[in-house]
Amino acid sequence: MKTKEKSTRKYWIIIAALGLAVVGAFSVYYWLYLPTKVVESADTAVQTATARRGDITLYAAGAGELIPSTEVEVSFDISDGIQEELVELLVGVGDMVEEGDILARLDDSDRQDNLVDAQRDLRELTSPSAIAELEMDLAETMIDLDDDIDNFVGLISSAVYKAEGYVDEFTIALIEAQAAYDVDPSDENEDLLKLAEQNLKWANANLQVQWQYYEDVYVPENFEYYYWDGNEKVWYTEGPT
Repeated sequence: MKTKEKSTRKYWIIIAALGLAVVGAFSVYYWLYLPTKVVESADTAVQTATARRGDITLYAAGAGELIPSTEVEVSFDISDGIQEELVELLVGVGDMVEEGDILARLDDSDRQDNLVDAQRDLRELTSPSAIAELEMDLAETMIDLDDDIDNFVGLISSAVYKAEGYVDEFTIALIEAQAAYDVDPSDENEDLLKLAEQNLKWANANLQVQWQYYEDVYVPENFEYYYWDGNEKVWYTEGPT
C-alpha cells in the first residue's frame, strides 16, 4: 500500500509541474513577446518623416531589352553620282555625342580629284593667254557688231536709227520717272514725270516723220535704179522694200 501511495503522489507532482510550466510559458508570451509584435506591426503600418526637397531615385530590376527613348538615324548623302565609302567610324552604339562631333570619315578621293580638275580648269581660263584670247574674240565681235550696225543704219538711214534711239531712251526715262513719282508724289517728281511724257511724245512723232522721209526720199535716192527698155525707163529697187 505504501508503494502505491508513493506512485500516486509522484504522478500528481509531475502533473502540477507541467501545469506550472504551461502557465509560465503563456505568461511570458502574453506579457513580453505579444506586445512587441503589436508595436512592430503598428510601426510598419504608419511611417512619418520630415518633408524636404530632393531627388527621388527609383530602381527597377527585371528581365528584358532596354530601348532608347529617342533614336536618330544618321545617313550620308550621295550626290553628283559619287559613291562615298565609309573608311572610319568614330562612335559606337550607345555613345554620347554632341552637336559638331565627327561621327565618321568618308573616302572623298573622288571629290578631291574633281576639285583638282576644277582648279586646273579655272587656272587655264584665267591664265594670261586665255584672257588675251578672250579679249581678241571680244574685239572681233565688237568689229563685227559695228559692221552690222553700219549696214543696218545704211538700210534704214541714220535719221531713222537716231529717232528709234530717242524713243528707247525716253521710254526708259518715263518708266523711271513714273516709279519715282509712285514712291514720292512730290511736285518735283510730278514735273519730271510730265517732262518725260512730253519727251516720249516728241520722240514718237519724230520717228514717224523720219520714217515718212525714209520712204519718200531716202529709198528712192539710195535704192531705186532704172534701166532703159528701148525707149521706156524701167525703175527697180535694190535693198529694203
